Amino acid sequence: MNITDPAHRSHGVTSVEIGSPNGNALRKWCVDHCGLTLGIGLGRSPADAYFRIGHMGHVNAHMIMGVLGTIDAGLKSLNIPHGESALAAAAQALAMRA
Repeated sequence: MNITDPAHRSHGVTSVEIGSPNGNALRKWCVDHCGLTLGIGLGRSPADAYFRIGHMGHVNAHMIMGVLGTIDAGLKSLNIPHGESALAAAAQALAMRA
């Protein structure tokens, strides 16, 4: 958000909308229970309806699986409705690449 020209902004972040105030609740659960820091909903309104996953630099399969598994656990612990496990979908996608 600090780069004024959108063409020069990084695309190394994923922003996820999960509804207000679930973004803040999930971020707090992930850091308190698993040590995983998710980004705030920068530039989003309302900001507490979003979280961000940063994935710039060196990122590999087990890092992404760890993030997705932690998010899935947090969603379940907080009883936040969600669809199929992103962790299972990621595992399937990785299996197809092998």
